[in-house]
Amino acid sequence: MKFYIEELAKNNVISGYADGTFRPKENLTREQFAKMLSLAMELPLDSKAAAQFTDLADWSRPYVGALVNSEITYGKIKDIVRGEHFNYSPGNGSDVCKGDGIRRIRGAAGI
Repeated sequence: MKFYIEELAKNNVISGYADGTFRPKENLTREQFAKMLSLAMELPLDSKAAAQFTDLADWSRPYVGALVNSEITYGKIKDIVRGEHFNYSPGNGSDVCKGDGIRRIRGAAGI
């Protein structure tokens, strides 16, 4: 695992926490995973493509937008009949295990 973390960091796909740790056993939010995956795949970033999502932090919009443009993600609709907004669900308990996420990103980046 350490090798993959070091390779992803070397390729600027991940940067870890301010204290210099990566904490691979903690979960990733869907927003963090979107950032890592879009950077690993070198996708063009696009905040506007994530405009339909009402539950994203501003920092994550370009990365989620990149995945939307690449048809990797679409998000979720709460209730289309009632006209509720699209959600990306960044923190609804559907987090990604960091170790698993890093393995997936490593594959996408060809590392």
